Amino acid sequence: MRRYLNKMKRLFNEKQIKYLKIIGILAAIGAVSVLFGFLTGRSICLFYNVTGVPCPGCGMTRAFLHLLKGDILHAFQYHPLFPLVIFIPFIFNSGKDRYVYIGASLMVIVWIIRLRLYFPNVEPMIYKEDNFISFFKSIIGQIIT
Repeated sequence: MRRYLNKMKRLFNEKQIKYLKIIGILAAIGAVSVLFGFLTGRSICLFYNVTGVPCPGCGMTRAFLHLLKGDILHAFQYHPLFPLVIFIPFIFNSGKDRYVYIGASLMVIVWIIRLRLYFPNVEPMIYKEDNFISFFKSIIGQIIT
């Protein structure tokens, strides 16, 4: 294991290793979410399944699918920031954290605006009533009463 870590340190600097760890953790969470979604027939979004509220990236996949069909208008309706996904590798490679913070802030701001305008009745901002928080809340309610 130590040989592997030394080899990693020769190939990447400390900041790149930090980002690779973050990407690895996110990839593992994503893999679990996709597997869970596939096995249960639910959404692959962990945030959506737990809270019932669409996540900041909700609609990105459908936006790209509409883009591939040439339907740019519907792509922007599903998620107006979908073109920014293309720049993610460049942002992380730039070594400037402020771009990461600007991108994350922009995602949260657009998410809040979309929640305010479309939630809970317009795709993709639909509320999922059978989420895990509601499930656990009902179990606790049954135990208490």
